Amino acid sequence: MPVMFLGAVIAVDGGGLMSTRAQLQSTADAAALSAVSGMSNNAWLNHATNLVLDNANGRFQPTIPADGVTLGFWNPNARTFSKTATGVADEVQAVRVTVEAQSPTYFASLFGFQSTTLTASAVATPKIGFQEDHLYYALLAKDSIYADGTADFDSYDSDERRTFPGSNGSGDREFEGGTNGHITLKSGVEIWGDFYSGPSSVGSIPSNMFKSGGQQGVIDYDIEFVEPVIPGHATDLGSVDVDSGTYTLSGGTYIMSSFDLDRDAKFKTTGDVTIYLTGHAQIDGRVETHDMYPKNLRIVQTANADIDITAPHNTSNEHEMLADLYNPYGKIELDGKVDFYGRIWANDIALKKGSDFFADLAVTRQIKKKGKSAALVK
Repeated sequence: MPVMFLGAVIAVDGGGLMSTRAQLQSTADAAALSAVSGMSNNAWLNHATNLVLDNANGRFQPTIPADGVTLGFWNPNARTFSKTATGVADEVQAVRVTVEAQSPTYFASLFGFQSTTLTASAVATPKIGFQEDHLYYALLAKDSIYADGTADFDSYDSDERRTFPGSNGSGDREFEGGTNGHITLKSGVEIWGDFYSGPSSVGSIPSNMFKSGGQQGVIDYDIEFVEPVIPGHATDLGSVDVDSGTYTLSGGTYIMSSFDLDRDAKFKTTGDVTIYLTGHAQIDGRVETHDMYPKNLRIVQTANADIDITAPHNTSNEHEMLADLYNPYGKIELDGKVDFYGRIWANDIALKKGSDFFADLAVTRQIKKKGKSAALVK
């Protein structure tokens, strides 16, 4: 009996502790990101405090201890936070948020232990690798951009438009993208908006590719992407290989060591999903993003590996893919009549065999409204 009772204590109270700890870490992460969005108008403390208060519900009552929200500096090389600048290269301003919560006990309360204090911290910085003036680019390639002669670059707005425009200039014609590297755009490419090239760019864009008043602009600095960091609360799914049927994920943050979606399979999300990849992704099947919003599916590649998206070979129609993709080290390739809606930032980007890109203005507008884009770094 004592052994069974001890098991019940561990199972019930331990499960409660794990649940509270996960909620607390999510709150710290969100509060740090919110604080960064208020740095431009000195509202970082209010942003973090309000976010923590908004996350309180029922038994979960997070609080911020004294000096729990600290403005300081992040050293990306040593991966350390300090209240004062140390003068090292690449150091950036950052905010650290610490939150606490009481996790109530059930069986342990019989022995006088009514609750346990849990603590979680997060650090966020506004620097994501390039100047703020161009954070709203929906397509950005550091080393190279390639498109064959069938590609269109256009835009649409998922907040206002629930149907997909398709190709041939039927979008909103407000595309903005660029590269700091090699430009290879084959004859026949149409750019319905503006395309920017940087000081390290090689290659030119013929003026007849620009439609509806679009033009070529200049990025006057070298683009550097920031290293993605996997949050501690992410759920590790291991290697995901879907040959057929429907693979569904509810809202949350996940880790995949690889992702292989066969052309006869479907990937469906039922909430706001972020996936951190630590290996290659091959997406040949259909992807159904929650509420058909690109911002509801974010895929972040953390390894030096590619993300390949290929339309099913058994279709003669366009294959829609809605997502927000980030691959700072490798390539993102669209192949075979893929109509991509959302945002792509990658080291290399390629559009082949009838693939088109539509910048989602709702995603870029979300960045503009925040004033500064934030990234969790610890």
